[in-house]
Parts: sequence; C-alpha cells; structure tokens
Amino acid sequence: MKIPQIFEAKKKEGKPVLSFEIFPPKKEAALQNIDETLSLLCDLHPDFISVTFGAGGSTANNKTVEIARKIKNEYGIEPIVHLTCLHYNKDEIRSILDQLKEAGIENVLALRGDMNPNIPVKHDFHYANELVEYIKTQGDFSISGGCYPEKHLEAPDAITDIRNLKRKVDAGVDHLVSQLFFDNEVFYDFYEKTRIAGIDVPIDAGVMPVTNRAQIERMVTMCGATLPVKFQKILHKYENNKEALLDAGAARGIGAGIAIALAKEGYDLILVCRKSMERLNALQKEIELTYGVRCEAYQCDVSDPEEVEKLFSICGEVDVLINNAAISYVGLLTDMSVLEWQQVINTNLNALFYTSRQVLPGMIHRKSGKIINVSSVWGAVGASMEVAYSAAKGGVNAFTRALAKEVAPSHIQVNAIAFGVIDTEMNACFTEEEKQALVEEIPADRMGTAQEAGELVVKLLESPDYLTGQVITMDGGWI
Repeated sequence: MKIPQIFEAKKKEGKPVLSFEIFPPKKEAALQNIDETLSLLCDLHPDFISVTFGAGGSTANNKTVEIARKIKNEYGIEPIVHLTCLHYNKDEIRSILDQLKEAGIENVLALRGDMNPNIPVKHDFHYANELVEYIKTQGDFSISGGCYPEKHLEAPDAITDIRNLKRKVDAGVDHLVSQLFFDNEVFYDFYEKTRIAGIDVPIDAGVMPVTNRAQIERMVTMCGATLPVKFQKILHKYENNKEALLDAGAARGIGAGIAIALAKEGYDLILVCRKSMERLNALQKEIELTYGVRCEAYQCDVSDPEEVEKLFSICGEVDVLINNAAISYVGLLTDMSVLEWQQVINTNLNALFYTSRQVLPGMIHRKSGKIINVSSVWGAVGASMEVAYSAAKGGVNAFTRALAKEVAPSHIQVNAIAFGVIDTEMNACFTEEEKQALVEEIPADRMGTAQEAGELVVKLLESPDYLTGQVITMDGGWI
C-alpha cells in the first residue's frame, strides 16, 4: 500500500498515522539481530517503517534494501526506503529502483542527502526535486520528501524554503516527513504556511526521543532546530543521564554506564549479573535497539567458580574483560559475620581470579587482550565501617599490578580504575544528609556519574598497551 493511501484510510477511521525510522547497522554481524528490533517495533503496530540510506559507495545501502524487503515480506508492514542523490548518478539510482521494484517496494523517500567529504559529488542531481522527477520516470512509486519546520540550513529564509518545498511537491512528492522540532507551535506555524502555499500533501511530524544531551545537541547542529529555553534547562539538569531523561527502569550503575559507552563505540557485549535479570534484559534490549550491536545477557554469580566456568564455555573468546561486580557491607567489623566477610571478599576480589583465568589462555594465544578491574579509592586509603570492602579493593589494586607484569610479555593490558563517589544504587544505604556531607568533601562539588565511568573505560581501552599495571583514580579531586 502506498503512503497516501495509508493516510486516507486512517483519516476515515479517525486515527493518527504512526511510523518508525530505523538505521541499518554499520557492522555485518549486527544485521542478524535486526529481527529483535523489528519485532519490538512491530509490536506497536506502526503503519509503516522507513529505512535510512547511506552516501554513495556505502555498504549500508544493500542492507537498506534487504531490511525493507524483510519488513514487507516477513512482518507485513509497508516499508519506505530513503534514497539520496548527491553522490549518485542516474544509472546507480535506476539500479536501486530496479531492486525495489523486484522486492515489491513502492514507497521511496527522496532526499538530496548530506555532503560526504570523503565521497565525490556526482552531478546528475543537484536537488531533491530533480531526483523526484527522475523517480517518476522509473516506475509507479509513491514518493515522499523531507521538510524543515524551521527551514533548511542552506535556505536564505523561510519563504524561499517554502517555495523550494512547493517545487518538490509539484515535481511529484505526495507525502512529507518533517525534520525534528521541539516546539509544537513551530510545527503548527510551518503547517499553516504550507497550506497557504498550496502544499496539500500529508505531513508527518518527526519526533526523536531524547536519550542524552550530546545526542540531541548534535542533531540540532545538523538540522538547525531550536531548543526552547525550558527544554535547555532540562538538558542541563540531567546532562547525559539516560535513566533520568527516560525515567525508565533500565539497569543503573557503573556497569550500565560502561555497557552503554562501549555500545556507542560499536563493541559487541556480554552482560552479566547475579540476580537483577529483569533490569539486565531491559538494558540489553535498549542497547541493541539504540546502537545496533550484538548484546547478550546472562545470569551468573561471578563469586562462584563453577558458574563462571560455565558462562565462559558459552561465551567463547573474549577480547576485553571488565570486572565490575561488587557488593558492600557498611558496619563495624566486630558486627560482621564470617559469611558476610566471605561474600564481600568473594564478589569483590576472588571473582577477578575466576574470570581472568578463563579469558587469559585465549588472550595469551592471540597476543592481545585488555582487562579492566573496577576498584575504589577505599582500596588505597581505607574506609571506616567498610573494612571488608576496603580490603577487597586493596586486593584488586595489587592483583591488577601483579597480573599486568605477568602478562605484559603477551601484549595484554591490565589496569584498574579506582572510583570515588559515583551516584549509583550502591549508595542507597546513605541518607540524603550523609550524601550531601560526602559531596561537600569533594572538590568537584558533586558525585560522579555512571556515564563518566563508562567514558573513562572507553578511553582506557583506546590507550597504548604500554599503559599497563596502573590504578587510575577518578574521584573529582577528593582523595
């Protein structure tokens, strides 16, 4: 079914049209996981799903057609394929359109596309309306186009931009999708201007969920949208705290921050927890949906050597090991039971031995690998009422330095990060007054964030192998 027909049918039913846009994964391996993403989206019963397209020469373009075919044939939902022209000639465009016809895909979003400095511009098409005119000669496609509620960045003014949009519609566009906006009044005003200009095709309002400040500021720069003052205040308040911005129940803490940071960089992930599988599964789905990487979640008590051995027999070879499991005990040593002591030492220290001995044979064989152990400032200076935790983290530091020396000849990098006060659920045992007292001692005047922890892990993984055996402190200048 063509997009205008979908709009007409929904109008008769008195229902809105809902669509999603997906991005083909950059890595071939991630393509096999697209089904889970599509399944999640299709459960929401969208009217159509658009699939983005890359610049000339991008291998993602083949994926675009493949994914669109899957959406139509396996999920029974109409796809709309993005098609850019700045880096393509007519023969290349015709070849792609032939593929779409062969797949029974009849909806195309015709765009000029962004300039890619690494790919030469081809001169068959200069503007989207020229692409639209050409598509009309190549088959019975329904052609959609893009529009900018706050005008295109390259347009000298809003009136010129509307005129260009009218030219595109007159060339054959029968449906428009807007760039993102953050003020409804901006869209309403734009919509009214299009009707005055004689543009009467359906217009989709483009909406992008805000997951972190950097993401949305990057998009604003690219498309020229304006952030309302109130919204800017929200972004500044929550920064890149995805959990706060989404108000969702995804897994929190340093582990989640590290996982998200690695996913952003394209790492395939294996996530492990002892009991919070509901949260871990939510995090897994979020990562796969957002970043298009392979992500697996397992329940495993890393303080149990048998469970660790079983886990790694399933996982296979590991290039990077992040030892982050931790529990704490706050109280007098004299009140601590033997079992409580053993649990803290087992989880915070012994687990490093159990996991490291599983990954090291493969790393040694490959002459490469990286291990990062999550430690604490208490491992260096000790904390009253946290003797077991301090002792365990002191052991982590010594373990790190000794192991680094042992495996350096095999080009394996082993480091630790000693965190100060990070705002995670491990601090739930402290009252608000106690937390505030802690913050007052920290020169940075705040707790650290899980996102900052993740960013440091990424930087450490990118560092030269010669940086090894180090315990790097991140505490806001506290200790």
